[in-house]
Amino acid sequence: MDISVIVPVYNAQEFLCKCLDSIFSQVFEGTLEVITINDASTDNSLAILKEYQLRERRLIIIANEFNQKPAVSRANGMKIAQGNYIMHVDADDWLMPNSLNKLHQKSIESNADVVVYNYLIENSIGERKYINNISEELITKDKSNVLKYFMGNSATKFVKRNLTTKMITGEYTINSTAEDLLYCTEILLRAGSICIIPDTLYVYFQNEKSLTQKVRPETVIQNRVILLQVLRRIALANNAESRIINNILIRFERIIYSYSMKYWLSNSKAIIETESLINSFRLFPEMSEKRIMAIYLSITKKRYSIYFTFKNYGLKYTLYSIIRSFFNQK
Repeated sequence: MDISVIVPVYNAQEFLCKCLDSIFSQVFEGTLEVITINDASTDNSLAILKEYQLRERRLIIIANEFNQKPAVSRANGMKIAQGNYIMHVDADDWLMPNSLNKLHQKSIESNADVVVYNYLIENSIGERKYINNISEELITKDKSNVLKYFMGNSATKFVKRNLTTKMITGEYTINSTAEDLLYCTEILLRAGSICIIPDTLYVYFQNEKSLTQKVRPETVIQNRVILLQVLRRIALANNAESRIINNILIRFERIIYSYSMKYWLSNSKAIIETESLINSFRLFPEMSEKRIMAIYLSITKKRYSIYFTFKNYGLKYTLYSIIRSFFNQK
């Protein structure tokens, strides 16, 4: 088997057929399997999968008995995958034509453990934004050269299957979109050689109904506790370079500053439990007490949350967030 495409499915009945059609209509001479994991959907997603399977034998269905979130669902799919290469596709996204053929050929040609590529974002009215982070092809074993391309989005990584066995990321039910960052980090740390290509091969659909658009600021902040603990396990298991882990921690810090401000501006009555979060940051020798204190102040004091958001994101973003919160409360 050449390629296994893993598709976690949760309440995706509106988009599922378009997603699957984009995969099965690919011009690809090799062998392919598509493993869908229905994560206890409450809509007609499972019925759609079963109907689709009647006409497409390469479609495999796993049905989770209860909702386990994307990280575990992907792990469940990878456990049974037979392909030499693994690709992840979200159920409301789709592939550009000839993507699989290009990726498979480039993987064979470069013998890279991971091939990374560009993507585009499309909204509900068909407007497109091309995310061309990669401007030229590069094959490298120096992970610092490609670190910025691994800061999220598992769907832009075409990976040798032997890198995906017994992953730490898939052991946890993570209620956060940051499971992509953990998966990509673990893949980066396990990889030997990495190939990046400037081709745009994946379409990310900006779904306004998505759960990620509605998550509360305090939930985002509190979710960092388990994410940091998993990140520490990944770092230790792979003898990670301090520079790589520090870059990810900086990303986590920036998210906390931003969502701390959103939390304060929302006048939420929810209480954020700071001790476990601070202790999770203290697991990392890269974190100084000064950085940890800044996180603590941002969560516990409104003025500091605004200050650190301004310091990290600039005046335009900070003012926009303040004005938007004002109108949302009217």
